[in-house]
Amino acid sequence: ICHYCRTKQVRVVRAEGLVPRRESPLVVILRAAPLSEGELRDAALPALGLLRALHALCRHWHTLYRAACLPDHRPLVPNAEFINAKLAAKANRQLQDPLVIMTGNLPPWLKKIAYACPFVLPFECRHLLFYVVSFDRDRALQRLLEAGGERGGGGAAGGADERVAPRLDRRKRTVQRHNVLRQAEHVMHEFAHSKALLEIQYENEVGTGLGPTLEFYALVSQELQRADLDLWHGSENFKQKPTSFGGEIVKSQPPVVTDRSADAAARLASSVRDALNLDEERAPEPSDLEKETSIPSPAPDATYVSWPCGLFPQAVGRNARASHVSRAKAKFRFLGKFMAKAVMDSRMVDIPLSVSMYRWLVSEEKWLSLSDVRHVAPELWRSLCRLRRVAERARVIALDSRQSAEQKTQLISGLELDGCPIEELGLDFILPGDGCTELRRGGRDLPVTAHNLHNYIDLVTHWLLYEGVTKQMEAFREGFESVFPLANLKIFYPEEMEQVFCGSPSGGRDQRWEPRMLAECIRPDHGYNAESRAIRMLIDILASYNREEQRLFLQFVTGSPRLPTGGFKALNPPLTVVRKSLESSLDPDEYLPSVMTCVNYLKLPDYTSAEVMRGKLRLAASEGQHSFHLS
Repeated sequence: ICHYCRTKQVRVVRAEGLVPRRESPLVVILRAAPLSEGELRDAALPALGLLRALHALCRHWHTLYRAACLPDHRPLVPNAEFINAKLAAKANRQLQDPLVIMTGNLPPWLKKIAYACPFVLPFECRHLLFYVVSFDRDRALQRLLEAGGERGGGGAAGGADERVAPRLDRRKRTVQRHNVLRQAEHVMHEFAHSKALLEIQYENEVGTGLGPTLEFYALVSQELQRADLDLWHGSENFKQKPTSFGGEIVKSQPPVVTDRSADAAARLASSVRDALNLDEERAPEPSDLEKETSIPSPAPDATYVSWPCGLFPQAVGRNARASHVSRAKAKFRFLGKFMAKAVMDSRMVDIPLSVSMYRWLVSEEKWLSLSDVRHVAPELWRSLCRLRRVAERARVIALDSRQSAEQKTQLISGLELDGCPIEELGLDFILPGDGCTELRRGGRDLPVTAHNLHNYIDLVTHWLLYEGVTKQMEAFREGFESVFPLANLKIFYPEEMEQVFCGSPSGGRDQRWEPRMLAECIRPDHGYNAESRAIRMLIDILASYNREEQRLFLQFVTGSPRLPTGGFKALNPPLTVVRKSLESSLDPDEYLPSVMTCVNYLKLPDYTSAEVMRGKLRLAASEGQHSFHLS
């Protein structure tokens, strides 16, 4: 969109409160030809076009209906059903041949089909192709060798490391732990665009290589989630001061109730609370999806923003201080460089972003609608949906040709939400949870009524998801594209982006590791074998870990709290557990396990019981973080 048109749209939104017409994803996809005859000549092109249309209908079916408030928008047909096994096998044979990568002789049809119809290839295949088309030959070859390990070393990639080896330049930088975010900004400014592999070492620590580097990305990821940076939606809720919940539709000042009895005022307050889902006794039972994305009350001493639905930029109003906007843009520009460099070097970040933010990364921001608010502020989404039902009733009345204009006005004015007129909810055209961002000119003095309720919902959605975050996301794109083109990510879908940037999904809080999977992935050595008592105890202990315990263990053993895409099987090298050597006169129960994070190597004493092993692992994982010394 040209700068002039963009500026004109912003002026219309701010002055008149008119939201630009939202693009329909179905119309955009169906109008665009997947491949032209000039690009690729094949009898299968019409079939691919039909599959593309069917896949779009399955993914975006809800846009054909007024289904923004349905809690479940899963595809009608699972994505796995669209994968073409024969085409995937042919693509894998090409991608797993080191000679194809070294000579740059990738068939042209593979990239064109993968970007036009990503659904026909599995994620793992597209992930490898992404590295081949986005980066230099050595990085693609390195990713191929890692992928060969994930597949068990079979096929053409199995012996690739014996014939070829990537020659990646390495740049080492030493940083201090006490101010890692500021130093990371300097490092990325200097090296983000470099093709060299970035390695990190900490001042006054001897450790170097993969482990400290992975921890660097994890530490910077955590620092970027600090509440005092005011980068993320709902940051105020996690600061160390009392504040109102950022997802509620509440005014900074409660409405003044006059000419009413005490009972009427109490009824009004109760209705407002019920309308905003603040009254637990009267609120309807949430669905399973809503339970998964419900927002917990923040701890009073919390200093980091953490939402189950993921992080989304904090909307910035037009009256925000220039210094605040400048700081936010600088941080998001750095975030773009940081995430792009992490992907480029096959590192993982630990920033749980919302699916709605990932839609910005694949240029789907014009498709964002009320249904996407549930991935940013679930409580606000539920409140807006309740108001939307009233707005729909007003729309039906307005379209009723049997009523006169005066009758329509009276009927719409009489609409209520749980017995409370809309005018008496005390809402105005201010962004909920913000208190200072006007949704339109004069919005602070413009009350929300049943007549303008639909416009209010549209403006809240538009400002929260698009207008209020455009500057930050443009800065993010600018930083990202200084490393490699953001358009290369279009080979993935928004819900797959977490795997691209963060590795294997962490799952729910109660999701456990399977004992059988652990037994297959752990490599016992030097004093232990698969039948050793210590190995069996370790597997049982790891299988009982919840998500937080899993993250602590992974951070201790690998340097990162996340597993790579593919889970334990994708660890390269695999997790190796050896017996820690001690003199025969020493009691193993008195010693802690130690690790070599660069090679995922755990030195485990032969403890006398599972209880002792559990306690020592917990102590080592919680107290042995953030330090790389010789053991």
